[in-house]
Amino acid sequence: MYDALMTVAPSLPLRVSTPRSINPAPIRESNPASKRGSSHLHKTLFQVASIYLKRSPVNEPVYQFLDKKRTEGKPFYVYMTAAANKLLRIYYARVKEALSAAENSSEA
Repeated sequence: MYDALMTVAPSLPLRVSTPRSINPAPIRESNPASKRGSSHLHKTLFQVASIYLKRSPVNEPVYQFLDKKRTEGKPFYVYMTAAANKLLRIYYARVKEALSAAENSSEA
């Protein structure tokens, strides 16, 4: 995974039991999705997604996903939010993996 996520990982909240997207509510015209969820988490994930966009690491799956959405003609906030959600899922998967490995090593 790209170094950017690991750099800001300490600033992400560690709530492994409830991995959610940064916009949990359905999108309605009168209720913008960007106002839902943690604003700190939203900002951090957008910063990481913008680093992916600026550095363009072609071999990274998150950048490939981001670039695919961008070439499909999606609006900026749509593809950035999608990339942020993908980053969040990858982050929580890695955290759960690390926690289960720690539990297994402590049992042995």
